[in-house]
Amino acid sequence: MCRIVVVDTSYLIALNDLDEMSLLRSLYDRVLMTKTVRREFHGEIPDWIEVVEIHDSSLDERLRETIDPGEASSLVLALETPGSRIVLDDLKGRRRAK
Repeated sequence: MCRIVVVDTSYLIALNDLDEMSLLRSLYDRVLMTKTVRREFHGEIPDWIEVVEIHDSSLDERLRETIDPGEASSLVLALETPGSRIVLDDLKGRRRAK
């Protein structure tokens, strides 16, 4: 089982609205989000979620041409984090991830 997950904004919003953010902690050893996702999510972030800087800004910019900024940065972070999985709910984002 993958123990590292990259989360997108809408996924966090849904879990927060359901008061179930702790599900991430119970399923994964590390939960990562990008700075872009952090800016998009206006709720409180638990201290066990790591906010990580992406490195490939050119890929991020190219992806933003077809998907939202949070999804683009999350995809880049997942690609930069070996062994991670990504959680996306947007159809366009999932298609780009494939």
